[in-house]
Amino acid sequence: MKKVLVITWNDVVDERRYWQNALIGYVVGDRVPFAVMKGYVEQQGRKIVRSEVLLHEAGYFIFRFADMSGLLQIKEANWLFSLRPLVLNPWVPNFKFDDDVLEIVRTWVQFPGLDLQFWDKAALEKIGSRVRNLLYTDVQMTIKGRVSYPRVLLEVHMDKELVEQVQFIDPEGDRVQQCALYEWKPIRCSKCKI
Repeated sequence: MKKVLVITWNDVVDERRYWQNALIGYVVGDRVPFAVMKGYVEQQGRKIVRSEVLLHEAGYFIFRFADMSGLLQIKEANWLFSLRPLVLNPWVPNFKFDDDVLEIVRTWVQFPGLDLQFWDKAALEKIGSRVRNLLYTDVQMTIKGRVSYPRVLLEVHMDKELVEQVQFIDPEGDRVQQCALYEWKPIRCSKCKI
């Protein structure tokens, strides 16, 4: 009978500490070259704390920070790379690069032609919640710097149909039909679920 090899906490504690302040990230629908991502992170450097950028052969990036505050600063932000979501997940022990299934992504949604009276945060939250989970409204729209259309950042589920129209009743009791225009739509193969 062969002896089973046992790896103890003491064998892995240093590496776990080293990677505990890391995020695993990838751009949905695109394989970004390492130099391009590194340049993007350096360009964002004034907004974020210094990090180490590494590339896994499967196309995932690893962003490692000196401490937890850097990780939290990045994780709480919403990053888009050429209008495609940059998905970031904290590293956890036993993370499998090839097995991670993308279920929820973030994308900007425009509401073209929406009457100005509905641009208030409370109204947009209600309208956006009919599409999916609203995260943020566009800063330019919030400060009234752009008045073409309101735009919100939403989380959408990859395996669910995208809502193209939202109906609501306005304060006068009229039914309003509003178009939801996605700046980027997730595409998922129905066979392999990727």
